Amino acid sequence: MLLEIYNICLSFLELVVSKETFQELVFQLLPRLDGSTG
Repeated sequence: MLLEIYNICLSFLELVVSKETFQELVFQLLPRLDGSTG
């Protein structure tokens, strides 16, 4: 279920933003989702 939502968001973001901007967003969001930041 979660993977489907992720794929949909991924496709949507790729349409809206450029690859570079998307990569920056991912690197900023991953630590927050992971919760391993100080």
